[in-house]
This record gives sequence, C-alpha cells and structure tokens, in this order.
Amino acid sequence: MSRPRTSAPPPAPWLFCHLPKTAGTSFRAALGEVLPAQELLLDYGRDKAFTSADLEARLKLPEEKRDWRVLAGHVSLRRYASLFDPRQVIAFLRDPLQQLYSHHQHHQRRFDDPRSLAEFALSPAGAGLQRRMLGEVPVQLLGFVGLTEQYADSLKLLARSHGLLLPARHANSNPNKSDPRYPLRTSDLPGECRKAIHADQRYYIQATRVLRERLRFGSEQPWVHGAVTGLSAERVDGLALAPIGETRPLALEVRVDGEHVGLACTGYARDLPLGMRLADDSRPGFVFHFPRPLPLGARVDLYAWESGQWLDAQELRARGPVTPPMRRRPRAMRASA
Repeated sequence: MSRPRTSAPPPAPWLFCHLPKTAGTSFRAALGEVLPAQELLLDYGRDKAFTSADLEARLKLPEEKRDWRVLAGHVSLRRYASLFDPRQVIAFLRDPLQQLYSHHQHHQRRFDDPRSLAEFALSPAGAGLQRRMLGEVPVQLLGFVGLTEQYADSLKLLARSHGLLLPARHANSNPNKSDPRYPLRTSDLPGECRKAIHADQRYYIQATRVLRERLRFGSEQPWVHGAVTGLSAERVDGLALAPIGETRPLALEVRVDGEHVGLACTGYARDLPLGMRLADDSRPGFVFHFPRPLPLGARVDLYAWESGQWLDAQELRARGPVTPPMRRRPRAMRASA
C-alpha cells in the first residue's frame, strides 16, 4: 500500500462554532485581526451587534462565488450542517463544570439574570450545552477541537493543521475571578442535570485525548478523522475520513483489549451525522466482523493502519447492532494484516 500524502489544510470555508465561555471571544477577535473583513462572516443572532449585516445574502451565494472564508458565531452545528463537511468545523471545549459556572456568572453580570446556578443548570443554556451545540457529533470527526485549558497549545496546533497563525488574546473573561478554577462539583447540581453534565464530561475527555494525540502525532502524516458509531458482540462499524481530497480507501487496525484482531477498510457510503455534506467523493463507512463474539466489557480500539494514529475506543456494554446497515458494497482494496 502506498503512503498517503502529507497533510494540507482543509479547504475553506470553515465553520467556527463559538460555544459560550470557552475562549471563543478571544478566538473570534484573533480571527478578525488576521483575516480581511470580507473573509469573516459572523452570526451571533438577529439584530446583534457582531452579526454581519449582509449575513443572509452572502450565505445564499453559490459556492463558486463565496467571498467568505470563515463563518463564526454562537450557532449550533445543526444550523449550518448542510453547508459544511465535518472536517471544516472548528470549536473549543472547556471542562463542563467550569464552562457551566462561568456561563452562569456571565449571565448574572451581563443580563442581571436572577436565577441560581441550580436553576440555570436546568435551562437550555445550562448543563450539557457544549455537546448539544455540536449536535453530539463525535469530536474525532470534527476538523479541529481545541481546549480552553490548553489554549496556547491549541493555537499552535491550529497553525500547523489549518495554516491559521492567530495571536493569543484573552477577551471576555470574568473580571472578578481570582482562582483559576471555579469551586463547583457535580454533586452541587440538581440530580436532573447530572446526566447531561456526565455526557458533556465524557465528550470533553474524548476531546482531550484527541488533542493529546494530535500534539504527539506531528505533521509528517495526514490526520485521519475516525469514530466508532456502532459496536456489538459481533461487529464494529463507523466512519473514517482522510484529509479532504484524499478519497482512496483507508485501512484501519482493530484491537480488542489491546490485541490486534484484524483490519477494517473504508469504502461504504454512509450518511454523516446531522446530514452534513461531504466535500469530496469519499466513502467513509467501514464494518469489521470479529473472529469470535466479544464478551461484555471488552474494549475495542481503532487505529489508522499506516500511521499508527489512534482514532477511537469503545467498550461493549450491550449486545446487538446499534447502527443501520451499509448502503453499498465496499470498493476493492488490497491490504495485509
């Protein structure tokens, strides 16, 4: 099998999903410093000062006439899913408890919000907001997910992966904050919202592992965006995407409890989460049938075969397939285990 080409930045346009209180204001300000004004399109809500006056008209431009490079705003990924490939999405995540506390403080300062933290946590803007705004799309499939707690390292990685050299700014921070972390525990929150917080925490932990892997990985090999979307005792299936424009099938190593069990291969047509578009002719779906049924509790890890890059890990918690069948036969691919 031939070696893949060296990574190139994903082609614009890019969507920056600005999740509240994750250093997004600093990031947006930095974008404004380095991009010409016409290349940055902003959507922060109707009649908001930061929203581009010609937003709707420029969004309707045919693809070949678009003059904007980045669309940014307090918008859910679902809102613009049909315009973007997941590899064109940029976001920052923050420790969910810290994000929740900071967001509540911001509402109190900015809007004189009278709600207690517990009441705010139960609102649509409260617990679990980060995962909801990104449509629960696996972070491994998104083009770039940085971390507020590792903002400087995230910017360095973004420069390497996207060619965006941004200054490190610190805007819209809490002027009354003296300690680097807010004093909040999950047990301080109402029971009704703890499930959402726990889901956000799992999402955040996954993002920390992806960032750590990307920082370790270097740039001599293309980064593969891959995630397990279904796991049963008999099979594992999911999605794997090379950089945009690299459409040949990908070989993926499957390990069970740390042991190599075989290779999977992309080549199936699969719908992307939220109905997102594919920017090329990739067939990102894969399925792998285990040599023997897995016991409950078995851990399945997925790696890019050529580079050794870790992609995802899932633990078998229940039997039975959880994803729909593939829609097409895979394209032929020669690979040896």
